[in-house]
Order: sequence, then structure tokens, then C-alpha cells
Amino acid sequence: MDHGKFPSLGGVAAEPPGWFSWRVREGDRPQGGESHLSLVSHFIVSATLGLMPTVLPRRTVTETLDVQQWLDDAARIWPDAGGNRNVLAKRLMEVGHDQVSGAQAQLVSRRRQAIRAASGSMPGVWPPGWYATYKDEWS
Repeated sequence: MDHGKFPSLGGVAAEPPGWFSWRVREGDRPQGGESHLSLVSHFIVSATLGLMPTVLPRRTVTETLDVQQWLDDAARIWPDAGGNRNVLAKRLMEVGHDQVSGAQAQLVSRRRQAIRAASGSMPGVWPPGWYATYKDEWS
């Protein structure tokens, strides 16, 4: 069954949205460099999802007791979301990303400070002219 090519899929021949679709798996390339296609099942219960083909991975999150509590807490912080759990989940991910990015920046800053503090703190460890001697040994 030929359904043509979806431009949003980068020109990769694919089934139209529905029960199954093809997805390009990056990173799993054979020696020839061709992309692998994997069949992905989509049980479409919404009229809108069928109109939006995507090769991007989708995530499903089960609302466990922990997740339920996090979303309830977020609803109290962001009442403008109107209790929309999807909007709240996205905002929690954005705030979480900001926290992770901030922690990463602090870690880099602490490492740089440690390097600066150690710089020049060990005079006499290497004898004068050691680098020239080292280079002569390996040339």
C-alpha cells in the first residue's frame, strides 16, 4: 500500500497516521549508513492525534501517587493552568530543567574555582627544563 511520503518525516516513506507508523531510529545505523525504521503502534483515541504525524518520541507517564501529588502541588502553584494536568506536567519539566541547568552551572563554576586555586600551588614539583627533556625523549 503506497501512501506517499510525509514531508515532516524528512522524506522517509511512512504509513499515514493511524494504528501504526514508521519511525526512524537514530544511532542504530548499519555499516551502509542507512537509518533503521521501526514500526510504532499508536492506539488513537483522539481525533487530533491522527492529524499530527511525528517521528519524535512520545512519552507516557502513569499518574502514580507520587506523580499525582506533584501535579496537585503544581496546580496550587499555577492556578492559571486551570487544572490541566498536561500543562502542569510540562511546567514541572521546565522548572526541573531549570534546576538541573543551574546545578550544572554551579558544578562547572566550582570545578573552575578549584583549578584556579590549585594553579601554581606546587612550585618545585617539576625540575627546571623538564618539558624540553620530556619532548626530547619522545622525538
